[in-house]
Amino acid sequence: MKKFFNSFCFRTAVSLHVCVFHPSLVCNLNCPDCYSASNFNAPKMSLREACIALDRLRDNGVRTLIFSGGEPLLYEHIWDVLSYASDLGFSLSMMTNGTLLDSDAAEALGSFDLRVWISLDYYNERAQRAWRRGGSFRNIFRF
Repeated sequence: MKKFFNSFCFRTAVSLHVCVFHPSLVCNLNCPDCYSASNFNAPKMSLREACIALDRLRDNGVRTLIFSGGEPLLYEHIWDVLSYASDLGFSLSMMTNGTLLDSDAAEALGSFDLRVWISLDYYNERAQRAWRRGGSFRNIFRF
């Protein structure tokens, strides 16, 4: 991750306005087409690293952050990082697989000016469960 920031974002004349931000690649599903790690030993940023990255992104013109990963709700510092990003003035979104959305998570997410995107590949529970390998269908439609 450091190599990317040092070699691409901050040493070129590229103008970025939107960034899909992956503070962690940890995920609780095992989707066949995904680059994320379906284990809990996947790379993840410390809180300090995430805040430094957000400072650099803001300083380089990024205005919109889309939190993704892995599953962003598994990232141990997600609430602190969302708060910091909000304080920096970013427009915020989150892409989630929906498996961890419950009333507490929904309430916490609702405290931010944030769009939430939920991954839904099929409008059929069996197909969604087979593709997402752990499924999120029922949880998605619970809200």
